[in-house]
Amino acid sequence: MALGKALYIAGLLLWASCAMAQTRGRFDAPQDSMRDSFPPLPPRSFHWHDFRVSFTNGNVQFFQGYDARILYADARSGLPIYPDWGFYSRTTVIPTFFQVGAHASVVDTVRGLKLRLSGNYSRRSDSMDYTSDFVINDTVYGRFASESGSFGSVAVAALKQSRKVLGCLRFHGGAELELGLSPRSRIAFVEYAFDYGAEQIVAYNEFRAFGKPRFTGYATAILGMEAVFFKHFGFTAEVKSGLGAQLVVKERAFGMGRTTYHLALNYYLFDYQRRPLPKPIRVPIIYPEPTRESPPTPGF
Repeated sequence: MALGKALYIAGLLLWASCAMAQTRGRFDAPQDSMRDSFPPLPPRSFHWHDFRVSFTNGNVQFFQGYDARILYADARSGLPIYPDWGFYSRTTVIPTFFQVGAHASVVDTVRGLKLRLSGNYSRRSDSMDYTSDFVINDTVYGRFASESGSFGSVAVAALKQSRKVLGCLRFHGGAELELGLSPRSRIAFVEYAFDYGAEQIVAYNEFRAFGKPRFTGYATAILGMEAVFFKHFGFTAEVKSGLGAQLVVKERAFGMGRTTYHLALNYYLFDYQRRPLPKPIRVPIIYPEPTRESPPTPGF
């Protein structure tokens, strides 16, 4: 009997210690503890905000530079391209790029979120100048090729705006996705032979052709600012940098990079001042009343 009573008492003590450990936080919690509560924001609501026209300039370049492989892809038929480019050295690469566009934006004035829809016209020109690494009878050979293409594109940008600074400036950052199409490009190809002794061109051939259709796509990061004057007029300045690809019909894709600056004149339907988010409200934490359970009767 003494052993049974000892086991019964030990069982009760073990249960009590476990129950206290589980409920200690509820019994000891202060009833007047406070927590932060944020008032709910109104649902997202976008309103037409501005229209703009823009000019974009900068540098767009293939990852490989402008080389023979790209020229092959764009004009494999129509030009007398020869396989001996390994005997020529590239001396200059002069890519040029510009873009004009029209834009419309919607904005959530509470959160400072802006969605910008764009239609663009782009013009890109690449060129390469190759000179032979060999001389025959004081004659050096050269080749020059240029390609110019026009692109129509659509883009959508998601931007986060800051509150106004100095009463007229807003800063913003975000990302843009742009998809473009060029039905064809114009390619000019020149071959020449120059006699150093006679100091004259002894042979010159010029060929022209149309390049193949191609698609382009860019994912671009944006950092910029805009100024608002008289509530309805302003301008935007941005720096854009991103990566993309050009896909030529029936050819593999070529990786591309782009770094540009963007300037726009804006007309605003309305102006707004973002208000700060509501401050948190201190509310008490109400703990539920703990429930007590009767101890089980240990069996023998």
